[in-house]
Amino acid sequence: MNTRLHELEEALRALAYGSADAVVITGEAGEPPQIISFENANLPYRILIDTMSEGAAALTPDSEILYANPALCHLLGKTSPAEIVGMKLYDIFPDQCAGALRTLLASVGNKKVAAEFDCLDQGGELQPAMLSLSPIINRGNTIGVMALIVDTTEHKKAMQHIQFLAHHDPLTGLPNRSLLADRCKQAIAEARRRNTQVGLLFIDLDRFKTVNDTLGHIVGDSILESTARKLQNQIRQEDTLARIGGDEFIVLLPALPDGKDASVVASKIVNAFLTPMSNAGQEIHISTSVGIAIYPENGNDFFELLKSADAAMYQAKKQGKSRYVFASAEMNSLLSYQFTVEQSFRDALLHHEFVAYYQPRVSIATGKIIGAEALVRWKKHDGEIISPANFIPIAEETGLIDPLGRQMLEMVCSQIQQWKLLNIPIFPISVNVSAVQLRADDFIAHFTATTQQYGVSPTELEIEITESNLIQEGITPLLKLEELRKIGHRILLDDFGTGFSSLSYISKLPFDTIKVAQEFMRHQSHEQQQIEFILIAIVALAKGLQKTVMVEGVETIDQLNIVTQLGFEEYQGYFFSKPLCKDSFEKLLTL
Repeated sequence: MNTRLHELEEALRALAYGSADAVVITGEAGEPPQIISFENANLPYRILIDTMSEGAAALTPDSEILYANPALCHLLGKTSPAEIVGMKLYDIFPDQCAGALRTLLASVGNKKVAAEFDCLDQGGELQPAMLSLSPIINRGNTIGVMALIVDTTEHKKAMQHIQFLAHHDPLTGLPNRSLLADRCKQAIAEARRRNTQVGLLFIDLDRFKTVNDTLGHIVGDSILESTARKLQNQIRQEDTLARIGGDEFIVLLPALPDGKDASVVASKIVNAFLTPMSNAGQEIHISTSVGIAIYPENGNDFFELLKSADAAMYQAKKQGKSRYVFASAEMNSLLSYQFTVEQSFRDALLHHEFVAYYQPRVSIATGKIIGAEALVRWKKHDGEIISPANFIPIAEETGLIDPLGRQMLEMVCSQIQQWKLLNIPIFPISVNVSAVQLRADDFIAHFTATTQQYGVSPTELEIEITESNLIQEGITPLLKLEELRKIGHRILLDDFGTGFSSLSYISKLPFDTIKVAQEFMRHQSHEQQQIEFILIAIVALAKGLQKTVMVEGVETIDQLNIVTQLGFEEYQGYFFSKPLCKDSFEKLLTL
């Protein structure tokens, strides 16, 4: 805007009208112009000014208009300059601007001045404009004023749009994180004054990524827009609904008499999403998990409340989704611990602190090793070994399970290559794969490239995936596992019996071996008969599907005798061997 004003003022330097004589104004840019008579040169300059799209006028020192161009006429709703010539500058601005105009005119002196005013358009409506005044000087005396009036309506609209985009989500039009933080700050300040509370609801759509990946981003965006409308219908006018990214929405509840009142809104939100959404005639079932944080109990500012609500939302997901959970101090402690572990985990990946341990799989018929499962351990720089139970859940939540899985795959393939070079007897080694890894577009390409790099054949490397992973993640993991089976890799269905999948679904899964979860070996004595009935059914199922059946967690001779009698073919457990480091496993192989 300022650049454009300067360009126009330079054009006006070339023209100033007296009552009868044409003049040309000369001078360097930024300096007061000088007037000289130029009776025969006025036409080109008049053409220049008359064709400008901005309003321009030449004024006497007391602000009478001597000349006006067509653009100014259009701006003011006049048909010709004659309707404007003779008017005072004050006449084209509202009465309330008179004082400010006098001040601006008085300040012209020998310099340019500018200010924003609302002028009156042809309908008598106020219209924003930038008024720029420059002195017309002849031989050191100010003989008039050049006025440039630029309609700033579109400029203001553009600036307002930019301002809107800076504080709102472009997809849904909802406030973004920045505006939400500001409103939360105001709500907390008001709560302090009035001794009330503030609620912050963290809302996450359950399994939205699966829907987005399956149906595409256009449908995904439509779902997010519908979600925004549905959420808006559940809250009060004084509440704020914001989208802070992806499928994450926040509801700010100011001035709550009691923090527990937030549960009313949370319950309405959860229940609203029990009804499926409709998109192009297709019903889409999306539920919500909601975490609730309350000021001052769960935090004293926006960021503390957001962190607490986020932790509560994850608890809602862990408890089964489609529900709400209030934040607690224990959750924040857990979140801090998880954050610390995550940061350490990232460093460990960078410095290759993860190592593979190997637990043998044993043939029940021969009592000999027929394979092994590669299990990850975190060996810290001080030698401490950390169990996967302490970091795998965090790795899965943060997506770090994918780089960890890739490191493990390379580690195991490299080890198989070394054992072959040392002529150590090789049995199939299985690696654990998560559904997160299978969702990666390049999973198959990376997996096959790694095995080829180390000369590992498909029969030497097997894949384990848990039953629960498969039944929760849709069709994509199944297709990729089937592709690996076609290459020649065997698939082991791990932790069988804990995923609650139906028999008809099991028959469609791409796997070769059922690994019964070790929980079945840890039952109480009074449950013995019931557990045996279940195990008999699993063995019958496996044999009916022509799959190998094995059991984990065998720790005693009595347990081994039972699973032998029940018809299991393989077992794994501390009775034969605990997971061993590379060197110890090599010794076991060469016995």
